[in-house]
Amino acid sequence: MQRIAPNSRLLYRINQGVAEQLCRGLWERIISRDKTVTCKAREEYQRLLRQRLEREARHAAIEFALIAKQAASYLEYLSDKRGALMKEIAAKCDLWPVNLGLRVKVVKGEPVREITRLAFARNYLIKLELNSQCDFPSAPGSGSPFRLAAGELYTKMLMLKDVYFPKLTPWAKRLFALTVPMTKRNSQDWWKVAKIYLYERWHKAQEEFKPLIKHIGFAYPIQLSSKVPYESIVKSRVIDNDLKDAFLGLARHDL
Repeated sequence: MQRIAPNSRLLYRINQGVAEQLCRGLWERIISRDKTVTCKAREEYQRLLRQRLEREARHAAIEFALIAKQAASYLEYLSDKRGALMKEIAAKCDLWPVNLGLRVKVVKGEPVREITRLAFARNYLIKLELNSQCDFPSAPGSGSPFRLAAGELYTKMLMLKDVYFPKLTPWAKRLFALTVPMTKRNSQDWWKVAKIYLYERWHKAQEEFKPLIKHIGFAYPIQLSSKVPYESIVKSRVIDNDLKDAFLGLARHDL
């Protein structure tokens, strides 16, 4: 690997093997004693390499899409042939892959895009009893950052309940005592344990809260003020108000 000067305009370090793959004889021109030849060869290397990376990314995306589509089709096939097994698996999942389509339909002379297989998807997921026994929260989609953070927090706590603690701390004891899943009835108990964890993370790794701090309109890093306990106000707004509301919103209705 040849080093490129710090002030170079080139984006990638030049590799001899890659250079020869891109264009036979390119490496010889790159190491030429003629500075004009070397400069043009290096620019050619960067241009060809960018083109190659773009082609590879496009090819990978196409292949990945085809694999995902085929995998979803195989799951549909298995659901027909091994219904009981697939139902058992799907019940513990909050999401499930389904192939959907899009077609253009002319309505009153105007093209309208219509999603295909929606009815199939609905009946398919109902038949699988998707998410009927899943302890983890359902994916919130494009909800607020607080909704996303609350889902991650709840998932983290569920995972910690299965972790072995060499030394069982008072906090861990309270965590293990929580019943799963979190419902409206026990949600306050869950939040009390979660709040302790969040306060600890706030003091140890406040950067983890950066997206939430900026979302509510405060600057990051937090600017302290001698007149106002600025950080405590932000902390209370982030954790005690918005994140608490989002976390409790994940609780299921008691059956």
